[in-house]
Amino acid sequence: MGRKPIVGGNWKCNLDAKGAKALVADVLNGIDTAKVDVVVAPVFLHIESVVAGLKKEIEVAGQNCNFKGNGGYTGEIFAG
Repeated sequence: MGRKPIVGGNWKCNLDAKGAKALVADVLNGIDTAKVDVVVAPVFLHIESVVAGLKKEIEVAGQNCNFKGNGGYTGEIFAG
């Protein structure tokens, strides 16, 4: 058998802590990881709570920092 496909995603600067926890509980933990590897990249400030809420089969990555505020800044977090 070959390697499982990988699906990854981030939510850029569009979720606060409450929204990140809701995404984990309502969506991410419902993903069937039997045939696909899943990686999520929450903003750095939310990594700890996301890891604590995620099922162990889902991997977590981090993002870097941005000075522009909320919005679609790929790979960024808001430092303000």
